[in-house]
Amino acid sequence: MLRRRGGGGLSTPKKAAIAAAVLAVLLIVGTSALHGAISSAQNEHPQEAEVSSEQPADGGAGEEDGGKQAPDADEARGDASETMQKALESHAWQQDGNSKTTIQFRNGSFVESDGVSAKVTAMSIQKATWSDGGGTLECKLVADGDQTERSSIISLSGKEGSYKVSCDGFLMAKEYVQASGSATAVSVEGLTEPYTTLIEGKNGDLAKAVASYCRDHVPTATKATFDGEVYLDIPGGRTTATFTCDDTAATVLNVTYSGGSFEVQG
Repeated sequence: MLRRRGGGGLSTPKKAAIAAAVLAVLLIVGTSALHGAISSAQNEHPQEAEVSSEQPADGGAGEEDGGKQAPDADEARGDASETMQKALESHAWQQDGNSKTTIQFRNGSFVESDGVSAKVTAMSIQKATWSDGGGTLECKLVADGDQTERSSIISLSGKEGSYKVSCDGFLMAKEYVQASGSATAVSVEGLTEPYTTLIEGKNGDLAKAVASYCRDHVPTATKATFDGEVYLDIPGGRTTATFTCDDTAATVLNVTYSGGSFEVQG
């Protein structure tokens, strides 16, 4: 009995050693199999590991697309505002049936006059629309002498030759119609040297340019007087002088001479 137990069986320490060895082999095999499975999956789908890093890039592209849409919308609003302002500034306006009461639009303001007094109102454009020859300007208005800011809408309607502009923020009339322009030729006065030499003696061309501008933009003016101020842009080859009209608003004109011709702005 003692010999069979000693030769045919295993002692407890030996059994424990064998079990530990088998367990170690199983762990090694299992780890190798897992590593092989991962390597195989990566080889079959090499880009899956990069998906998470690509997703923010896609999101960023979406944001960029959204960013492109916003400037387009801003540009459209800017075009409407520019078109609307050009239409207002490039025409002469008067109260319907009363040519003495007028309104003149400038960049950032408008001037109303009844032939005796003038009222200036500053305007800050918030939103603009333009469609089929008409449009609106949503503005913040501040009248001269009154620091209260008021919201208002300037509306332009009609067609060329019969435009109407209206606004509850106008002070002398709530609506003005397109005027035919001044019937009286505007004279230019006060010209002196060296300005006449700087414009190469083209006094006649100067007078025509000023009269043409005043006919459409300063219809109540009868003369424009040289202020004696001249600005020289030597590199640009431009000479700019200022003239003051005799309308109630005392409109100041900037007359630029360049390349043999004149450009007038109010």
